[in-house]
Amino acid sequence: MKTNSLEEDNNNEFSTDMDHNEKLLKEAFEDCLDLVYRKIEVNQNTKWLIVYIDNLIDTNMLEEHVIKPMLTSVTRDKVPTKPGELKDELVSIGTTTSSTKVSDAI
Repeated sequence: MKTNSLEEDNNNEFSTDMDHNEKLLKEAFEDCLDLVYRKIEVNQNTKWLIVYIDNLIDTNMLEEHVIKPMLTSVTRDKVPTKPGELKDELVSIGTTTSSTKVSDAI
């Protein structure tokens, strides 16, 4: 794991800049070649970054139980705006956790 700015960023919360957050994760997990970064952009105000380990999840289940409900929420104007709302309202998969802190995600 890289030091200096990455360690400083780890102590902070994720920003509203998805590209910056993706960069932080890619730097922290630069040797993890099985991590998949999937960006979903529905409109200018609704963007998500889904990060998962390839071959550890069922991608069909991800599509059906995570991504599809997220996209449906946008069309119904019920887009989650606070941390945890996505998990509580949309994600129908068993165990999930959410955090706004970089260090918790890493």
